[in-house]
Amino acid sequence: MRVEVLCEDLLAWVFIRRALIKAGIQSRQIFKHPFPDSRFNASASGMQAKGDYEIYSCGSQHVRNNYPSRLAQVRALSGSRKAKLVVHIDVDNKEPSRRSVQNREDELNASCTRAGVAITTSTDPVILLIARRELESWIECLRGQPADEHTQYPKLKDCESDCWAEAERFADHARAGTQPDKATPSLVLGLQRFSKL
Repeated sequence: MRVEVLCEDLLAWVFIRRALIKAGIQSRQIFKHPFPDSRFNASASGMQAKGDYEIYSCGSQHVRNNYPSRLAQVRALSGSRKAKLVVHIDVDNKEPSRRSVQNREDELNASCTRAGVAITTSTDPVILLIARRELESWIECLRGQPADEHTQYPKLKDCESDCWAEAERFADHARAGTQPDKATPSLVLGLQRFSKL
């Protein structure tokens, strides 16, 4: 099994990697695609190329623009061996009536269409983890705190590993088919998707 991770930032990488390990994936089977971080050195266009892969300064733009090529790659890999792509992107919207999880999925599919890659189907080896408002909203819920999808919760800047317990709870809930009390709708959907790993 090979699990590739395409995500917005270090917190998402730490959270997803820990959840995957808790779900029984060996660390050597988990592959990280680069993401924007404090060492990011973008050109005037806000992008830095690394071979056929581009790193964008904006996390959501980074995921949207790299999604088509990563999806095509994992489709090709899954034909010869078991491979999965786990994708994290935040909705990033404090307004209840504005951008939704479905809007983000539509944006990812639009990126595929522009790149000439077939859009995602239910048979693809892809797990889309779309947090609304941000991954921090999920972490608050997994800590047992009341949370909503429109409040900006504290960032775990420079202490990203503080989310390990919540990532493990996420994996446990996904495996058991349960959810934390007062889980946000995007967290419930994320748990359902992760359970298909």
